[in-house]
Amino acid sequence: MVQKLLLSLFLFTFPLYGQSISVHGYVTDENSGETLIGVSITVESNRRIGTTTNKFGYFSLTVPNGNQQLIFSTIGYQKKIIPINSTGDMKLNIALEEDILNMDEVVITSSEEKERIAQPLTGVEQLRVSAINKL
Repeated sequence: MVQKLLLSLFLFTFPLYGQSISVHGYVTDENSGETLIGVSITVESNRRIGTTTNKFGYFSLTVPNGNQQLIFSTIGYQKKIIPINSTGDMKLNIALEEDILNMDEVVITSSEEKERIAQPLTGVEQLRVSAINKL
């Protein structure tokens, strides 16, 4: 009886292994080749699965096995959707293209009074050497 129970547990849990793959790589600027920090990478079928690139432009993401689409997006660059179909871990290096936004005019306004803006916002503080040494 115990052997049948163990065998059934093994048979039911065995298919769970290999249900996901690891996708990793770098995201760069298409023109300069510089790595991009903070790029959002999500799985299109499940937006709760995602990550961002680190300070080196590197990402690592565990995605469900099979046909998936990864969405790479960040401010100032065109969104890129990459289809993947892999049964094993894969390396994926992506180059994003700049998203050039043409504007006719930019207007900057302020609600501060002109008198207040004209006043310098600097100050002078005198410290003795003994006070600096205590820091």
